Amino acid sequence: MLTDGSGAVSRRSARGCRGSARTEIEVDAVLRRWWDIATANAADVIQYRHGACRYCYGLGHLYQWRSPREFDEAVAEAELKKHCVPTCDGGFDYDHTLSPHPRCPECSGQGVGRVQANDTEQLSGSALLLYNGVKATKDGLEIKPRDRDKALENVARHLGMFNDKVRLQGGAENPLSLLIRQIQGSAMPVVANPPDDEDEE
Repeated sequence: MLTDGSGAVSRRSARGCRGSARTEIEVDAVLRRWWDIATANAADVIQYRHGACRYCYGLGHLYQWRSPREFDEAVAEAELKKHCVPTCDGGFDYDHTLSPHPRCPECSGQGVGRVQANDTEQLSGSALLLYNGVKATKDGLEIKPRDRDKALENVARHLGMFNDKVRLQGGAENPLSLLIRQIQGSAMPVVANPPDDEDEE
């Protein structure tokens, strides 16, 4: 640490130390954020679930309605369009969150698949980092996650796990030199380390 004659710390040195420490903290924070995104569980944000179909728990495995109001609305719509009026023989209280009935004659125990987006107010930790908003499309709402593969690639690059530089230096058996020679049909030999003009004189 630099001091002046009185032993006081140099202001420039002190600012440099604070700047280095601050940069180190920022790098660690960014690296940690990338890692948390790369290792986040996508199922904490959005899931694909199988639940009971309309026939799984209906009386006699007949079509089950959610409520009398839903049934009345279906009857009114059928009468308006002069369609066959439905019945409520399968009963009410349909719940799609129940597990499929293993002996359901309609879905054979497979149920109905649904996309379930979790409440974003309940997200925390890496799941909250993975969530990147909602986009309205013509087909409905689309959950936008951050790119986990890209985050993992950023971590790998920071750790020096990739070598993106292609080198032509080395012996004549350099893989790139061999490839070029094959393309050229050996008509023009490739020299890994061509001599300087001065060396030829």
